Amino acid sequence: MRRAQARALKLLAVRDRTEKELRDRLQAAGFDEAVTEETVAWCRRLGYVDDARFARGWVEHRLRLSPCGRVRLEAELKEKGVAAEIIAATLAEMLTPETEERLCLEEARRQARRLAEAGEEGRRRLAAYLARRGFTWEQIRTALAHVDSPSDKDYNTPECT
Repeated sequence: MRRAQARALKLLAVRDRTEKELRDRLQAAGFDEAVTEETVAWCRRLGYVDDARFARGWVEHRLRLSPCGRVRLEAELKEKGVAAEIIAATLAEMLTPETEERLCLEEARRQARRLAEAGEEGRRRLAAYLARRGFTWEQIRTALAHVDSPSDKDYNTPECT
């Protein structure tokens, strides 16, 4: 049991983990199921493992460093073993529809510069990129409309001078 606890603490020192991630890593290290469950419960009692805290940290990190939409965040958290009700509560608290639309528009503007030369193919590639980032089609349509609007175009181009 002490070896499993030491291993759990070592894993948690590297980064925060969900209960599922910790359980999987301990079982992969060769600890039997009873010892693994007891160790995960011990970590939970001490506050070392908290799926709600993990979800908040994950969403905050993703929105700051690699913005994506609700769909992708839900999938990532589900894959990490976070319960659906925790995911829903975290996203409701941290990701408003306005924030998500702003992030989609920012990503569209950033990527549009790279794809501007490709014309309609660039638009399709941009829409696909935003969809992979987890934004809804409605948000993507809105972002594409803003990117295509004259206010977002560079006025230093030859036809504008």
